[in-house]
Amino acid sequence: MRLTLTSAMSLLALLATIAWCPSASAQTQDHLKCYRTEDASKAIATADIESAAFGVDAGCTIEAKVRELCVPASADVIDDDGSQSDVQGDDVGVERLCYKVKCPKRALPAVQVTDRFGSRVVSVRRSRLLCLPVVADNTTP
Repeated sequence: MRLTLTSAMSLLALLATIAWCPSASAQTQDHLKCYRTEDASKAIATADIESAAFGVDAGCTIEAKVRELCVPASADVIDDDGSQSDVQGDDVGVERLCYKVKCPKRALPAVQVTDRFGSRVVSVRRSRLLCLPVVADNTTP
């Protein structure tokens, strides 16, 4: 059985409803777990994309073929020594569909980051995905 984008969106709406039901776990869903997807779309779009961290990338090309589906998640990651990190972010909120993006090359600064694996400086190269929030689709598959 092959899912169309419309039926996949309906499935996502159902999953989102289930995910937001109260459960025994009060853990914040501050992670994204991403899954590769298949999509037959072939559309191309161009856009100027602005990010708070790196400013505007003008003249980017977006391949409107879904590459990944990212869903809110939580994780109890335990280190080899049995410890857990207390770094916690904001609730992610909704699912995201990610598309391949190609922007003109430009120099980007290294950034200092901290997550549950520690603090470090990372070199930033180029963007490769643009992820958009999923909007509930109330049509039936």
